[in-house]
Amino acid sequence: HKWKFNFLAFMIGAKMRITQGYEVDNLKTLSFLQNIKVPAVDGIHDVEQNINLLRVFNIKKFDRKLYFHVSSNNKQFANAFFKKNGLKRVISIHAGGLKDQDFKRWPIENFSSVIHLLQKEGYSILIIAGPGELDVAQQINISLNKKAKIVSDISIKDTAAIVAKCCAL
Repeated sequence: HKWKFNFLAFMIGAKMRITQGYEVDNLKTLSFLQNIKVPAVDGIHDVEQNINLLRVFNIKKFDRKLYFHVSSNNKQFANAFFKKNGLKRVISIHAGGLKDQDFKRWPIENFSSVIHLLQKEGYSILIIAGPGELDVAQQINISLNKKAKIVSDISIKDTAAIVAKCCAL
């Protein structure tokens, strides 16, 4: 129900232009440019809404299992990272979020309090910082007596391999 997607599909001349039939302003979303509308179902997740689009192609069976491939190279990277930093009993924390939506971010003091408690219990802490989140990770780290290790500027697959070695995220 985003006008850009509906406009693009129409402009490239796609023969089948499929969208969910949300009850929104057709003029605002340009959804009237689509030639096949699959009725949206109230109360189901967007992923399920998108899966419903497959029925247009007569696809009824598919694996719903979530899969993210982490290679042996990514796992070797994570092993080396843990060894280099002497990490054992590790909990990773992702404290970021969209910069323009600070209202969705948990306050830094709360992360600091939780990290202090975890460190008292003998856990090492990794703070995961994605693009545009390094400042939040550094602010949390400043407030800690025992500094956490910040993980940033590495690939998402290397990050996933690191997180997979942790006790919790």
